Amino acid sequence: GLSIKSLHNYLWKCFLPASTSLANPNREHLTLMLRSFCATHKMFRKGGAQRFAFWTEFRDFFNVVMDDQRDDKWDKLMEKEEKRIKNMLINYILSGGGGLKLKGIYLHMFKSFNRAGCCAHF
Repeated sequence: GLSIKSLHNYLWKCFLPASTSLANPNREHLTLMLRSFCATHKMFRKGGAQRFAFWTEFRDFFNVVMDDQRDDKWDKLMEKEEKRIKNMLINYILSGGGGLKLKGIYLHMFKSFNRAGCCAHF
């Protein structure tokens, strides 16, 4: 499915040893931030964003989220992304289903992220 949890498991199982549990709040929050960031910047559209400094922009987004001191920030971000996913699926169904390849986009992005050593502390 396209839930945040299934996306989290799909991405992280590729990079963690089998003996490492996928359940980790920091990695779950990172997955949520990646999903939110990509949706905010409309990176799921055909071709993604042109001339976009992904990691520079993501670092800024990451810092804004991490600096947010609200107790419910993760719940609010999760609600927002679940609503986006639901709307995307509704639009996909109504449009006749034109090739949804989101997991491939995430995996490519995540491999780049991991090669840069950015997820070592997650």
